[in-house]
Amino acid sequence: MNKSSKSNGFTLVELLVAMVITGIVSAAIFSTFLFQQKSYLIQEQVAEMQQNLRAAMNMTVRDIRMAGYDPDRTSQTGFVAATGNSTSYTLISDNDTLKTITYSLYDSSADGDNDIGRKIDAGYNQPIAENIENMEFYYTLEDTTQTLIPADLNNIRNVQITILAKTGRKDPKFKNTKQYTTPSGANWGPYNDGFHRSLLSTTVKCRNMGS
Repeated sequence: MNKSSKSNGFTLVELLVAMVITGIVSAAIFSTFLFQQKSYLIQEQVAEMQQNLRAAMNMTVRDIRMAGYDPDRTSQTGFVAATGNSTSYTLISDNDTLKTITYSLYDSSADGDNDIGRKIDAGYNQPIAENIENMEFYYTLEDTTQTLIPADLNNIRNVQITILAKTGRKDPKFKNTKQYTTPSGANWGPYNDGFHRSLLSTTVKCRNMGS
């Protein structure tokens, strides 16, 4: 008596269907991977920008707080130049020498992006932060008035520092339409580009001025 046999293989149609399903699933997984990778890179850029911004602000605050420092009161120390985007002051350093420190914006690598430069005496600018969109120094005087350009530098008592930083690369799926307003009332932007930005502002009391 003959027994009927059954085929245990897949038909061509079944194989094609399986290949199509596998391709769709693989494409979805790859697309998800790319999206997550791009999101991670953007988050990494933003985190780096914020870290860069905080480090620059901390150093600038620490330095400007010492403007006019002269423990022996034998030298003429204090602010020697002050504008909205740069400031320069003297102090007596740890080795008892008169030192002039200047903060300003400049392009350290000629790439079109601003950096915060710190210069000692007549030396060269040293970059302390890259990818800085703008910076403002807003001065409070002895009579509590505020200005970007003090007429009498000896009357400076506080300095409000504002720094606008940006990411090193553009986000292709982002458009920055935000306007950033500084303590002086200046408006920066909107830039209408793909750079993420962060604004940070801090007030420094110049404890050695007027004392």
